[in-house]
Amino acid sequence: MSTIDIRTTLSSFTCCNCGMLFAMPELIEERRRADHAMFYCPAGHPQHFPGKTDLEKAREELAKEKQRRDQAEAQANAEREAREKAEKKLKRTQRRAAAGVCPCCTRTFKSLAQHIAAKHPEYQAANG
Repeated sequence: MSTIDIRTTLSSFTCCNCGMLFAMPELIEERRRADHAMFYCPAGHPQHFPGKTDLEKAREELAKEKQRRDQAEAQANAEREAREKAEKKLKRTQRRAAAGVCPCCTRTFKSLAQHIAAKHPEYQAANG
């Protein structure tokens, strides 16, 4: 006659409805914790593990970090675009002033253009 020696580790639980003590193999416990599927005590009461596993928590944290990174990148892009727009507007205003155009009323003043050309040629060269 042959004998088979099988060893397994069981995890013990107490039914939350009737208080009956029961056990299940650790492998089954791990599966039920991961898939949150129902299992039953020997008296037939449904049970499940509602808590999140470490893997689920890590995935959620990763998703949150990706969302934070995306938001930070979007904000950085918006700020960069605003800066570029402001620089472009400043450059345009400087060019117009060098050409003798008033930045407030957009009228052209010949004397302003002459003044900039005569007294500030470096400004006209840099912005012309």
